Amino acid sequence: MIFWEGKVYGSPWAISIHTVTAFIYAGLSARPYWNTALMAPRFIASAFTSGPAIMILVLLIIRKYTFYRKYISEKAIETLAQITLIAMLVNLFLLSSELYTVFYSATIHQISLKYLFFGLEHNGKVYAALKPIAWLSLFMQITSVALLLYPKTRRNFKTLAAACSLNAIGIWLEKGMGLVVPGFVPTPIGEIWEYMPSFMEGVIVVGTVAWGFLVYTLMLKVAKTIEAGLVRHPKARKE
Repeated sequence: MIFWEGKVYGSPWAISIHTVTAFIYAGLSARPYWNTALMAPRFIASAFTSGPAIMILVLLIIRKYTFYRKYISEKAIETLAQITLIAMLVNLFLLSSELYTVFYSATIHQISLKYLFFGLEHNGKVYAALKPIAWLSLFMQITSVALLLYPKTRRNFKTLAAACSLNAIGIWLEKGMGLVVPGFVPTPIGEIWEYMPSFMEGVIVVGTVAWGFLVYTLMLKVAKTIEAGLVRHPKARKE
């Protein structure tokens, strides 16, 4: 996304990057859960809803805690909220299409999705470690849509922030544990191995995200002062 003078422009690079990433998964014929033509559209839809949602959260924080409030119009935030809503509706529609196709046909390709949402029974043992995560992600996304669908809650910054937070976390769970892990369950030879992140893996993820936020914060501090005209090149000052 490119944000300029109160308007939001879509970047074609966003579509190409997420399409290439999706094709890496979709081209694996031995993994039926990923081998679907909807993989690329789902990647793009989820990116175009979680991205603007995070942008809205950042803009709300800037408006509340910095001098840059007057430079961020409510119209721009409203536009981003509408983009978030439409992209989330498309994402849920594609997910429902996938669920209908897989479960209605009742082929062997439904095993991974069945494991994700309902769990699998194998050799007298039930495997359902990801079931709570899958339903939590779906609940967050639907709740986010409900909050964004009505203008009153969409234009209220408190409910908008809640909706965007649910949106970003829900998509993160869907594209993390809900996409990568079920593709390996079961294995191509029919074995079932469950995976849950360890404590150390969680620490690494938190550290990586924290480092990204730190870099972004430092860059943002510089960018907003330049945009506001408070920091200028010495030659520009003389002119």
